[in-house]
Amino acid sequence: MGLFEWIVLGQILLLLYASNHITKQLGFIFEKLNEQTPKVSIEDLVERDGLKYMKFTDVPITGAAEGKDEDGFFVKRNYKDGLLNGAYEFYNDKGQLDSKRTYRNGKLV
Repeated sequence: MGLFEWIVLGQILLLLYASNHITKQLGFIFEKLNEQTPKVSIEDLVERDGLKYMKFTDVPITGAAEGKDEDGFFVKRNYKDGLLNGAYEFYNDKGQLDSKRTYRNGKLV
């Protein structure tokens, strides 16, 4: 992000601080910022104690990951604190969306 975007983000955060709904609104902003985070390759993830981590890190992943899964299918997954959270999409050989699941805190909803 450039300086202008950081200034705008700072102003937005100040305005939100003054509102009664700061927690909900800040969550929305951070989700939107997370959507802009570069995607991680699934091959760069490791599992430890039931949580997913980027290789060579000690912080559970939060954000999007995509690539071939253990069964060879192309998938897009979202994680929060190392657990599946949000959309989990499966794609066919032609690159078209085949199916979609939704997870919350590691559990299928």
